[in-house]
Amino acid sequence: MKKILIALGMIGLILGLTACSQNNETSTNTKENSDQQKIVFSTLSTDGDFLSGLAEQLDERFTKLGYEFEVASADFNPTKQIEQIENFISLGVDEIIIMAVDPSSLSGVIEKAIDQGIKVVAFSQKTSQYDLFLGADEGKVGEEQAKMAADWIEKNFPEAADGSVEVAIFENRDKPTAAERSDGLKQITKYTSKAKVVETVGVDTSTESGQSAAENLLLTNPEVKVILCYNSDTAMGVDAHIMSMNSPVKDKANFAAFGVDFNPAASDSIKKSVNNESVWRGTIMLGTGLDAMYETIVTKSIAALDGTLEEKDDYSVLSQITPENVDNY
Repeated sequence: MKKILIALGMIGLILGLTACSQNNETSTNTKENSDQQKIVFSTLSTDGDFLSGLAEQLDERFTKLGYEFEVASADFNPTKQIEQIENFISLGVDEIIIMAVDPSSLSGVIEKAIDQGIKVVAFSQKTSQYDLFLGADEGKVGEEQAKMAADWIEKNFPEAADGSVEVAIFENRDKPTAAERSDGLKQITKYTSKAKVVETVGVDTSTESGQSAAENLLLTNPEVKVILCYNSDTAMGVDAHIMSMNSPVKDKANFAAFGVDFNPAASDSIKKSVNNESVWRGTIMLGTGLDAMYETIVTKSIAALDGTLEEKDDYSVLSQITPENVDNY
């Protein structure tokens, strides 16, 4: 269950892909069937609105451009994903887009694909080798949240002494990329001397885990004023506990939680935080939205396939979403 939650947590970073693509439609729409290239997508799963929509959109867009396209769902099973990629290699496909369940398990099969001239696109998480990576710099994602939280501390505790504002970090280290984001969160003391990290708690990135962790944290650290959360689900859980009738936090105006990923729940909570009806006061959005993400995946993958790709690593744009700008998104 934990691996599934972490894998889903990586989805937020995909939205950061920017639409800096080139127009390939003219050249690819004229492909003859005999010259048709095959692009395949090895994905975590096709369950859920996001993952099913992603597969459908890529299918529609690549097919419209004249490519043969196929999706294979690993159902969050690393062994199944390896077997599916092995099968694609035997079929002689031209390019494999991989949303890895466990990148460390794919080294051998990816090396085999590249040795056979198949292009590899690592999507959301870096693999051992790739022709193109589409995703986020996770260390910068965590650090951007730390900056946002530091700004909030400076604004709300202008007279506070150095090291007097207690901060907790709800981190995750189940994957190397998760550890990078978590390390970024710890940079908060670099951006405000008023912050003091008093507790770091490992969570499984779910709403329930965030809620339980917040409840336990405040039993032993009742003076914590800020919680930096690995993702938005965790922040949602923290907010649920702090706003509950049983919450020990009475001064909601001087308490804050921050997260990563932007969705309707985050938007609603951040808006409510203006009147202290929520303590979820900000999140990091990766990118500019789904359409831009779909377009970037398609155009960049085609560029990798036809040899016109300019940059091997395509990192997402990061935006701080706060009560001051949330209505713009």
